[in-house]
Amino acid sequence: MAVKKGLFFIVLGLKTRYGPWWLGRKKLFYYLPPSLAQLKALAKARNDIALKESDTGSRAEKDTLVCDPMGDIPGKLFLSKSHLMTKNSDEKTLKWMIEIATQLGGRVKDNRNRTYRSCDDYYVDPADEEAARHNASLSS
Repeated sequence: MAVKKGLFFIVLGLKTRYGPWWLGRKKLFYYLPPSLAQLKALAKARNDIALKESDTGSRAEKDTLVCDPMGDIPGKLFLSKSHLMTKNSDEKTLKWMIEIATQLGGRVKDNRNRTYRSCDDYYVDPADEEAARHNASLSS
């Protein structure tokens, strides 16, 4: 199985926030990850999802590790406050992520703004392009 290089995220939507007035109230786009409560409910309904505490994150709040307790899926997902993600996914893990995202009403995207329907079928969402362009314009 081929490994797909890059970062892969499960996102449920895109939220717009505005910065503080002293920084000029600039508009920023943020991706919404699934909540821990949503993942706990999904873990109860599916036998291929287990939640564990990760060794990443701050001392006060550890990230959550989402994995397959049966060992059929080699990859692991990390849930922090801002992302549910994995790095350099293989095809089995990517398919698993797409199933989870579909069940949660979300989608799987990578760090190049491609949204995946399957391992080989992806498209670029216009909202992602706009958000990336806008956020990049703030840093230049």
